[in-house]
Amino acid sequence: NNKFSILFKDEKHEFKGLSRCSAVGGAWELENDGLRVITMDGFHLFSGPYYTKDSTAACVVVPEYGDSHLLIVRSRGAESGYYFGLHGKGKAVLLKRDHTLKVLKEIDFPWELNKSFKLEVLAIGDTLTCRIDGVEVLVYTDKTALPSGMAGIAKLSQGRSLFMSVSAEEV
Repeated sequence: NNKFSILFKDEKHEFKGLSRCSAVGGAWELENDGLRVITMDGFHLFSGPYYTKDSTAACVVVPEYGDSHLLIVRSRGAESGYYFGLHGKGKAVLLKRDHTLKVLKEIDFPWELNKSFKLEVLAIGDTLTCRIDGVEVLVYTDKTALPSGMAGIAKLSQGRSLFMSVSAEEV
């Protein structure tokens, strides 16, 4: 089965990019054992196989500024995918982009800046199970589920995040 795990403290610059990843938007630097991302509008980083169907994905992020600190699953690029994470003040959100971005489910979740959070999504068939720090916080069944795609990390608005890791595994 396909799996990848990236600890940003072990990554290197490669041709103005990162080894094993594709990053779009924003400005980033490898520092503080992580990937510090600063953006005015948006940032996406993808890794892993394009055709991954059922999988579990995870990232560890320290939100430093702003309201959008997200994990991506089943993405085929910037115009499709599911986004889960800290998005909006005191909110955790599951979003879907299929050319347009929509909120699938939003919950109250009292996250704070400068604190580390582990975001996880288990995508099996048309059901997405989302966890924060190992605790299941929301489950959503999408009747028009995106079938497959890469995992990654994202920011959809202005801010700064320190991403420590991103990983995914086919199940």
